[in-house]
Amino acid sequence: MDLALSKEKTDIARMLIRRRLGIEAAAGELEEQLSAAKKEKACLVETIKDQQLQYETLKARAETWQRRSENDPFVSAARSFSVDGRSGQIRDEEIELELIRRKQALAQDGAA
Repeated sequence: MDLALSKEKTDIARMLIRRRLGIEAAAGELEEQLSAAKKEKACLVETIKDQQLQYETLKARAETWQRRSENDPFVSAARSFSVDGRSGQIRDEEIELELIRRKQALAQDGAA
């Protein structure tokens, strides 16, 4: 740029100044983005540390609960039953019998 100015090539000097200002502006924006990315990274690192601690705490609690439940006769007995309190499956015949009983009861209520 100095050479262009010394030889009075003002058009070339203007072009070089325009490029330089554009590059400086882009560099400034990149520095701001880098700074923001570093701050975000620091926040994410802290979040991960917090979540890791929570995970370890929950894992320890789960292991403690599991050890306790293995020795608890109530929990062991509860595992052998299904959700509806029966240890086996409901048979289709039981369902059909209950359906017939309910139909008969409905018919008797309607006739009375």
